[in-house]
Amino acid sequence: MRLVACLALIPVLASCASAPAPRIEYREVKVAVPVKCAADPGPSPAYSDTPEALRAAGDMLEKVKLLLAGRKQRDARILELEAASSACGSVPTMTERP
Repeated sequence: MRLVACLALIPVLASCASAPAPRIEYREVKVAVPVKCAADPGPSPAYSDTPEALRAAGDMLEKVKLLLAGRKQRDARILELEAASSACGSVPTMTERP
C-alpha cells in the first residue's frame, strides 16, 4: 500500500518541482519629457519716460505725454512677457512616432 502511495505521489511532486519558464513582455511606455522653454521676448525697450526725458521736458503737458507714452510701452511689454510665459507654461503633448 505504501508503495502504491509513493508511486502515486511521484508525478505530483515532479510537476511541482518544474516551474514554467518566465514570460518576457516588451511594452512601449510614452512619457512626456519636459523641454527648456525657448520663447525669448527680447531685450527690454527704451521707454520714453526716462528721468532724463522728464527733466528735459519743458512744461507739465509734455511730462504727462511722456508718462502716458511710457505707460503704453510698458503695457505692451507686459503683454509680450505674458504671452511668452504662457507659451512656456503649457503642458507638453505626446506626439506619435511614424
